[in-house]
Amino acid sequence: MSRGSSPSSFSQRLQTQTTYLTQGMSMICITPAEDAEQAFIAAAQACSQGRGKTIIITFNKSYSATARLLARASIDRQRFTVIACKDVSVVKERSENCIVLRDPSSLNDLGMTVSSLAAQRRYRFIMLDSVNALLFYNKESSARRFMEMLIGIVKEYGLSGVMLAVDEQLSRSAVSAMSSLCDSALRLQRNRAAERFAEAFR
Repeated sequence: MSRGSSPSSFSQRLQTQTTYLTQGMSMICITPAEDAEQAFIAAAQACSQGRGKTIIITFNKSYSATARLLARASIDRQRFTVIACKDVSVVKERSENCIVLRDPSSLNDLGMTVSSLAAQRRYRFIMLDSVNALLFYNKESSARRFMEMLIGIVKEYGLSGVMLAVDEQLSRSAVSAMSSLCDSALRLQRNRAAERFAEAFR
């Protein structure tokens, strides 16, 4: 984890802000690669406050790795349903808090899974981790269509979307294009991810 404010220090600042996030809106948060884990924990802490559960879509973490991150930050895993798009470590295909799709390029299946969960009206947030990994496993045109569909689900069901990305040269142009789809974009500076993320929820 990078130097700077720890997740536990700024999570308290986020607690009172989360319930005021505008429903139907999506935000992309772009952070240096060194702060990606910190930003993930910050977003999860913010989403775990208030009413409603959170859907986490992860292309680059197994369910077990995601669960360990949440547990390490003392975040209640029961508040999350994790859709692991590439997770060969999980034998059980579905459980209360985990859905394994195994193929990160099956965006139609992923979209239908997210839409089915959103229709249950139990969820308040959708977190996408990460836009870069989405682009890694899919053509940019396919990834863009998926982002448009995901943002459409956010609007249709009155959720709030938090899309996480890292600032890296390989996908910088594509991530920038994805940013234009969201209602707002937040670029996190090195060692200031915590403070800037908290400011976004004021």
